[in-house]
Amino acid sequence: MNLTRKQEQDVKLETLRRSNAKESFALYRAFMHEDYEEWSYVIPMNDLLARCFEREVRRAMIFLPPQSGKTAGVSEDFPSFCMGKDPTLSMVGCAYNSDRAADYGEAVRDQVGSEEFRLLFEDVKLAPDSQAKDRWNVVHKGRKKGGYFAAGVGTALTGRKGDIMAIDDPF
Repeated sequence: MNLTRKQEQDVKLETLRRSNAKESFALYRAFMHEDYEEWSYVIPMNDLLARCFEREVRRAMIFLPPQSGKTAGVSEDFPSFCMGKDPTLSMVGCAYNSDRAADYGEAVRDQVGSEEFRLLFEDVKLAPDSQAKDRWNVVHKGRKKGGYFAAGVGTALTGRKGDIMAIDDPF
């Protein structure tokens, strides 16, 4: 197949865009959401979450007003990015009740199952038996690996592995 110079350039740019999105949490968010806007207060949040993934920061708290993008960043995009980068991770998403926690789990599951996610992390897929919103696993290169568990206040977490835990709206 012969491509024009413009088509070749477009392919190279898209390849670079995908490569950058796999490496940068902020660029991952922009890749996953066409309407993503990086407001000034979102930049330090993205940086902090990236540092959490890299284990430079072990515990972090983010305080922003309602409707400022905390949930989208912390409870939805961050877990899917982490699972794409390291499919062996066990993620725990917590909220003030089980329904809200399951909503987070559904959003993350849907991202991991999306076409956009597959364009970046082609070897990471939802396990075939992972239809629930609150408990599901991923498969990496055909082998079951990490997963996601949603927990509301009062849900027993005893005995569950949680490499990364996000607590969003606990009250």
